[in-house]
Amino acid sequence: MSVGVIFGGKSCEHDISIITGVQTLSVLQGAGYDAVPIYINGNGVWFTGKEMNTVKEFECSNPKTRKKWMTVRLEPSSSSLIGSKGKVLRNLNCIVVCTHGIGGEDGCLQGLLQLTGIPYTGCGVLASAVGMDKEIMKRLFAHAGLPLLPYEVIAGKDTVTKPDKLLKIAEKLTYPVIVKPANLGSSIGIGIANNDKELIEASRAATVYDRKLVIEKALVNFTELNCAVLGKGNDIITSGVEQPVGWKEFLTFEDKYMDPAVKSDKGVRIKPPAQISDTLKNKVKKLAKKAFESIGASGVARIDFLMDGDKLYVNEINTIPGSLSFYLFEYDGMSHAELLGRIIRIAKEEQAERNSLIYSYKSDVLRSVGGKNRK
Repeated sequence: MSVGVIFGGKSCEHDISIITGVQTLSVLQGAGYDAVPIYINGNGVWFTGKEMNTVKEFECSNPKTRKKWMTVRLEPSSSSLIGSKGKVLRNLNCIVVCTHGIGGEDGCLQGLLQLTGIPYTGCGVLASAVGMDKEIMKRLFAHAGLPLLPYEVIAGKDTVTKPDKLLKIAEKLTYPVIVKPANLGSSIGIGIANNDKELIEASRAATVYDRKLVIEKALVNFTELNCAVLGKGNDIITSGVEQPVGWKEFLTFEDKYMDPAVKSDKGVRIKPPAQISDTLKNKVKKLAKKAFESIGASGVARIDFLMDGDKLYVNEINTIPGSLSFYLFEYDGMSHAELLGRIIRIAKEEQAERNSLIYSYKSDVLRSVGGKNRK
């Protein structure tokens, strides 16, 4: 089976996506798939190349290395990877989506893939868009009855032109608060504010990344718990529960991906299973499943929780989690290759369901209108 792996992207999470993509390529190749790299650079240009199987390949600034890459594209109603001169390079049976952030996780890329007719992994267009936008995501979570921390939404421009509106939000929520770009992940652009000055600074910093901000009540002493969900429709399972190491107020981008204190000698973050009661684990899994279902998710997604004392809150859903959350399923004995095999199977099932629908309807409306317009 020929499987394309899309990674990179015009996103602040570009580098993390490379790691996820290279990991996925390696495991697929080891499992006997014909894995085809499709890399999107920071300018949004698509490439493929035989050398794209290590992270080091993307650290190299040697122009000779980059010249080996071929520019490629996908087109509607075509299952082929196409070269710059229109040459068909490879037919693809499925695409594993490893792009994090804007343009790759928010429904944009999913829309293109759906037009091609190639099965693709992860959430569809709507669920991807909802999962990326923290405001809409929280609205659906609230509708499903999931426990959330108090939050407010403000337009980025209003943090400058209407500072009183911003300060009234803080007065309503009470300090400390956390300021988040509505459509970013990996803790990029996030800031904690304990007073009005810090709130204004954090809001202006976040506005650089998004036109809409979510301001949320911040917890002081809390524990984070993560749980992944795999499947579609009524056929879904949950992973083991993780308690990330290194939390103080919140994990920064560097904490999550660069801190050597929480990495093994292979550069992979050590993420031990959460040391919590079975009762709490079952509660986390139940809420994770409900969050997954509430946005119509499919494939694999990770749901993040915050626990304050005995109170548990759903924080957010990541529809294309880092490393596709394979390590969370390893707690229960599922290998990385098996996880990829399952999400590929789900992608093919979903495309088969889309193909079974009728998309055209014959009518006489054009003939009728044309006849009326004749002179």
